[in-house]
Amino acid sequence: MTITVEYRFHPLFGHELKVLRAPRIADGAFEVVGPDDVTLKVPRWMTLPESRCLQLSSEATVSMEALLALASLLEAANIPSCTARAMTATEPRRNDEADSARAQRVEASVDSASHYDAKRQGDCLDGRGDQRRLERKSR
Repeated sequence: MTITVEYRFHPLFGHELKVLRAPRIADGAFEVVGPDDVTLKVPRWMTLPESRCLQLSSEATVSMEALLALASLLEAANIPSCTARAMTATEPRRNDEADSARAQRVEASVDSASHYDAKRQGDCLDGRGDQRRLERKSR
């Protein structure tokens, strides 16, 4: 069995390759033997005739449906979404107290993480943390 790479931006575009293993799942990849007898994987979608029609554009285009899905995903992960804010521009912005409290929590967590890193690395104010670590390892 062989496949042809139809995706025009793949370095092996137009090459017919011998298949060693077919994908087990619909969006998987073929394991093939490349021109230099090297084993490669080629995604199934790159072998479909439709992938030959894909082109680059000077302007990015994203559907509203995709943007809404991304906003929902970010919201579910508790990550503030600029897209969601832009789409709900009529809603009042959070008050400054909430933003200030959030900034203080972030600052405190960064400070504690830095303190933890310094302790973990053995850094000392006298700058001899690395030297002490080396001395301990050589014992």
